[in-house]
Amino acid sequence: MDFIIVITAWLPKLSSGSNNSSLNSLRVLRVLRPLRTISSIRALRIILTSLFSAMRLLIDSIIMLLFFFLIFAIGGLQLFMGFLKKRCFNMANGIPYDP
Repeated sequence: MDFIIVITAWLPKLSSGSNNSSLNSLRVLRVLRPLRTISSIRALRIILTSLFSAMRLLIDSIIMLLFFFLIFAIGGLQLFMGFLKKRCFNMANGIPYDP
């Protein structure tokens, strides 16, 4: 796995093309390096498995929390609807203008 990550890190440097954005996206694979430590450290593996098992039990609370966020977001949009409309103005003379 380290070999693949090192090779993908060197590919953008070795390519002479101007379109390096597609190769730069391969840097995301560097995130996978710490996964090796999870498998080697037993205590860290226990913590992560307990965290993932707790997520299944907390799914109802998370859904309820997201529901309340949605309700308050809709309420906030209705409350502040149009509040910032036509708030742009010229700094020199203070006359409002539409952008």
